[in-house]
Amino acid sequence: MFDDYFNELDPVKRKEILDALQPEEGEEEALAQLRALFSLRYEPSRRVAYIDHFIGAVSTLRDIAYNPGGRLSERKNTGLVQEAVHTLCLDRGGEFSREILYRELCQLISCYIDMCREDTHYQSVVWGLGRMDSESLISKISSDMQLIWEQIVKYLGENEEYLVFRDAIADTAKNQLND
Repeated sequence: MFDDYFNELDPVKRKEILDALQPEEGEEEALAQLRALFSLRYEPSRRVAYIDHFIGAVSTLRDIAYNPGGRLSERKNTGLVQEAVHTLCLDRGGEFSREILYRELCQLISCYIDMCREDTHYQSVVWGLGRMDSESLISKISSDMQLIWEQIVKYLGENEEYLVFRDAIADTAKNQLND
C-alpha cells in the first residue's frame, strides 16, 4: 500500500504522488494520515522546494549525541529531545497508525543514509581531506543511528510510543547498509 510514495526520496515527487493517490476501499483513513504526516514533515519554502522538519529533528538528536555535557545543559537537552520526538510524531498517541508512521520513519532513515553517502564533509577523514572507505562510512552511519536512538532513551526513557522509531532505524539500516 502506497509503495511508490514511501520509496520516493524527493519531497516534490512525493507530493505529486500523494496528490495523485486515489484511495481504494478501506484506505481512506491511511491516505488522510499520509497527508497529515506530509504537512507536518514538510514546509514549503522559496529557497528550496520543501524544508524537511523530520531531518531537522534527526540532526538535532545527532548534535546532542556528539556534544554530551557540552554547550547545553541537561534540562535544555531534554527539551530539545522532547521537541524532536514531537516533531517526529512519536508522542502523538495513536494519531497515526503504527504502520504509516513506521513506513514514514523508514523513509526518513533512508533519506538520512542517502544524505550521508552523498555528503563529502560527512565522509571526510580530517577537515575535508581524504574520504572514508565504504566500510568506514557504513560503520559511521550505523553508529549515528544508534546514538540518535540512545538520545531519546537517555533523556526521555524507552517509552512504548518511541519504539516504532527504533524499529525503523534497525530495519532500514539493516536493509540499506548491508547492500
